[in-house]
Amino acid sequence: MQRVAVEPAPSSPEPSYATLNVYAADRQLDQVAEGLEDIAQFDIVGAEGIVLPWPQVPLGFEFGASYGSSATSLAIGPGFAPLDVELTLIGVSAGLRLYLYRAGPGGFPLEPFIAAGVTKVYANVDVAGLGFADAPTGNYLRAGLQLRLTRWLHVGIDYRRLAGASSTVQLDGGNAATVDFDNDQVGLFVGVRF
Repeated sequence: MQRVAVEPAPSSPEPSYATLNVYAADRQLDQVAEGLEDIAQFDIVGAEGIVLPWPQVPLGFEFGASYGSSATSLAIGPGFAPLDVELTLIGVSAGLRLYLYRAGPGGFPLEPFIAAGVTKVYANVDVAGLGFADAPTGNYLRAGLQLRLTRWLHVGIDYRRLAGASSTVQLDGGNAATVDFDNDQVGLFVGVRF
């Protein structure tokens, strides 16, 4: 009787830590002018990519872009029509991400991470058809937790803090005002690994 060796079927390869996430978030600006509190909090949508170039070290790069806009009407006094105020923020960011734990196949599925980097904020403020635009730069810190659902799919939640993003606006009459775009943001995301 002849014995035939049977080799185990190769398992599918573990995906890398190159991922693409899409997210929805709630953003709260630190400061707004009096009477404009309604535009301080608004929804953000965005996408980001994460690349870990060294598989044995859970450290890599993250790049992202986000969009959000908020509008309100500002009452300026009796006999005057309210002013329509709209704020639009587009953010582009890049930083370093560190996974504190990486989930392997069949292992504990929660993956906490921290990140830090820089964000360019393209801001447009429109007041009754007149406005200004600027692009200040700030620094962000971020902490999150993602849950690995399958080999290729995960969901998560994160908190990020942006600081140092402010603009100086020249007003009529030579006066200047500082507009602060620093904010806190909490978001949910879903992502795929490649």
